[in-house]
Amino acid sequence: MPTRLSWKRRCSPIFNSSDADPPIVAPVSKEGFAIKRTAVNAVSKGKDISGKFYGGAMPASPGDMTGKEVVLHMISKIAPANKGFDPETG
Repeated sequence: MPTRLSWKRRCSPIFNSSDADPPIVAPVSKEGFAIKRTAVNAVSKGKDISGKFYGGAMPASPGDMTGKEVVLHMISKIAPANKGFDPETG
């Protein structure tokens, strides 16, 4: 299982649009269903995902975080979960 730090390292280049070309970790190819792309940049190079989130306060979020802060908070929460899934919270 990836460590908390490795989950953040996997998500950060994708979220912050770095020059890194991280591998696609899911989905994986299975018999009868081939995944042709193996790296994120093959699908979506140079995109700035973090800049696409709502910049204002989101009242439903803890502490009225912005959209970007909510996603970063979610990334920090999936990092320690077993394979990114927490059965208690979904």
